[in-house]
Amino acid sequence: MDKVLKLENGQYDLIETVSYPNGGTSYFYVRDQQAIIIDDGICNYKKDEKPFSYSLITDKQNTYMNKYAKVYRFLKEDMRIINEVITLPCKKEEIPIKYVANREDHADASPLEIDFENNFASVYGRNSWEYPKVCVNLQTDVR
Repeated sequence: MDKVLKLENGQYDLIETVSYPNGGTSYFYVRDQQAIIIDDGICNYKKDEKPFSYSLITDKQNTYMNKYAKVYRFLKEDMRIINEVITLPCKKEEIPIKYVANREDHADASPLEIDFENNFASVYGRNSWEYPKVCVNLQTDVR
């Protein structure tokens, strides 16, 4: 990646590059109190490989979130929308809102989701995927 990320609202300097066990890389650009993280190949994995720990990605991101006023994260494939996203007006919410990705348009699960499903199925069996549909009543013997 370039040492400088040139955007409509100014230049961001590359201050850190982090490489992951799967060959993926995150590039950390900073300008004033804004950071932009660009991920390249962080979800890649080979069929026989175990995905690396997700905490390698989130720990570094959390460090930047504690240090900078605004932190944006993009996949390298989505760099074309960076200008558009960072120039959107920022609404401050008094109560944090958790957003969950809409999976309707995405057939493929992430390597981490696949790893979770495989581990869940190996512990509880493939039929256990039906558990959310079942209500289990646990009784406790209190004396």
